[in-house]
Amino acid sequence: MTRKFVSHLRPEEGVNEIYLVSSRQMRPNRNGVLYLQMRLSDRTGSVDARLWNADQSLLESIVPGGYVRVEGVTQVYQGNLQIILSRVKPVPPEEVDPADFLPLTQQKLDQNLNHLAQILRSVENPHLRALLEVFLTDEHFMARLAKVPAGVRFHHAYPGGLVVHLVTMLELALKMAPLYPAVNRDLL
Repeated sequence: MTRKFVSHLRPEEGVNEIYLVSSRQMRPNRNGVLYLQMRLSDRTGSVDARLWNADQSLLESIVPGGYVRVEGVTQVYQGNLQIILSRVKPVPPEEVDPADFLPLTQQKLDQNLNHLAQILRSVENPHLRALLEVFLTDEHFMARLAKVPAGVRFHHAYPGGLVVHLVTMLELALKMAPLYPAVNRDLL
């Protein structure tokens, strides 16, 4: 079964996945009934989750920094995606692949930056290439580019995510260019 990362979650879909618990707390609703509110994360981002009618023993079994398997349905609430949970179960760390929860590694980031530079340096138009070189040779700019996400929550929402997005879009453009010979490859 393919892992469903936070960045791949969409509204109104079922979720049955393991996530890292970033935070959790019991809160009362308007009627004073307690519910469990959690922030769940993986290497691509984080999402809020709620389990209605929870009890204190469940709260105590879930620890921040631990893993849980959750079942539920995603929904948009006040413009943000969240998971309404039907089930939460702690998962032992030995049953989890830690790579699913670690941000982009420096090695992978360096590979993406090198690939980005390689693609941009293949631009043949001398004016566009000179412009691109201004960015590629600006160490301060490239260091900052390597740290930013592409989006705040869902879209490559992790440090280095913008570089991953740029490389993906450039690779897509390179594959599309031969299909449209009238389109200027450098501008694409």
